[in-house]
Amino acid sequence: MYKQVLAMYNNKSIVLGFSLLALFILVALVPTMFTRQSPYTPNFDNILAPANGQHIFGTDELGRDLFARIIFGTRYAFIVVLSVCIVTIPLGFTIGAIAGYKQNFIGNFLSRMIDVFLALPKLIIAMALVASVGVGIKNAIFAIILTAWAPYARLTRANVLQLKQQDFILVLKLQGVSSSRILFRFIAPLCLSPIFLQAFLDMSGYILMVAGLGFLGLGAQPPLPEWGSMLANAKDYILTHWWLITYPGGAILLLSLSFNLIGEGMQSVLTNKGF
Repeated sequence: MYKQVLAMYNNKSIVLGFSLLALFILVALVPTMFTRQSPYTPNFDNILAPANGQHIFGTDELGRDLFARIIFGTRYAFIVVLSVCIVTIPLGFTIGAIAGYKQNFIGNFLSRMIDVFLALPKLIIAMALVASVGVGIKNAIFAIILTAWAPYARLTRANVLQLKQQDFILVLKLQGVSSSRILFRFIAPLCLSPIFLQAFLDMSGYILMVAGLGFLGLGAQPPLPEWGSMLANAKDYILTHWWLITYPGGAILLLSLSFNLIGEGMQSVLTNKGF
């Protein structure tokens, strides 16, 4: 364990990823440290202004400070990521563990349900769900949760199927240890590392998905400073006012990159491939 922690500390990908992520977390927690401008107040006398001393990223089509909107929009990106992970990881982990350990009707039913959800295109299903229940960031999060738990369930199920054949599990069964205790006390902890690794790799996908829903008008609604909706508002000005689409897109890119760097670095360390 100590060697793995030391390897992560020395891994350039992990260090860079966590550095970027720490910056975004600080921005999300204390946005007023970085800007005093309001992300909501329009200024019709200063519409589509380029970068200047007062507005370092310029202003949008309503004269709102673009830098302030990107800074405050970081909160919504983290709200989505945290909300999805808090629900999908335990849900997928529990369903996958039961599906892998129970070789009966319940286990087979859960296995087939996992296969069905894995076969569904996530973005299209999320769009259909949001369109049916109503637009908004809460419904977008709900739609992403319903489509994002299956990969964790599949990964957990595969690990449980492998671990339950190990000799120490057979010894526990001979000693009369209950199935639920074996599953959640001895097998489940051994499946956590690949689950958290998968979560870091998936977080960038959640950010892109909610940004995609926002771009299509199905996610966060005006005047919320959500990056995807900012890109949607900027599409009509892409050739004349480049900053409207460059800076929100850059924020999405950097936050997604931070999670990818951490996930790939952790994968490299855990598989002893180095960096």
